[in-house]
Formats: sequence, C-alpha cells, structure tokens
Amino acid sequence: FGERMCPKDKQNVKVSSVAKKPENANLTYYYVASGGTIIGEGANVVWDFTDVKPGKYTLTVGLGDDYVVRGKTVTETIELV
Repeated sequence: FGERMCPKDKQNVKVSSVAKKPENANLTYYYVASGGTIIGEGANVVWDFTDVKPGKYTLTVGLGDDYVVRGKTVTETIELV
C-alpha cells in the first residue's frame, strides 16, 4: 500500500490485509481511518471516499479479539488529489 496518490474522482480503494493468526483463533480485523468510511469487514474491505475533500488520510489495521487489538498494527497513508 505505502503512501499513494489517488484521484478524487476515484471514490474508493480496495484494501486487503494479510495476517498470521493461531490455528482455530477467532480474531477480528480492526480498521481506523482518519477520513472516509470502511465498508465491509474481515481481511478484504473497501475504503470509501465519497464526499471526502482532497488531502492525506491514514488507515490503521490491527488484528484482535474482544474489541482489543493484539500485537502489531500497520498504518498506511493515501493522498486524494
């Protein structure tokens, strides 16, 4: 993902997360976006930018259980131009 530029007329970005989790673990992906809306759940979601102004936005992804992120999170940046 890294920092990327995205034309404003492109309304959404597909996000795919890959994580190793213990076998038989019931873990959930958690997403926190500084702008826009996350649509869906799990490893593959859409980051929707409908009605979002141009600028830089971050998305942080973590894996956890019971509403608590466990281990490392990853944050990526995208710039709407």
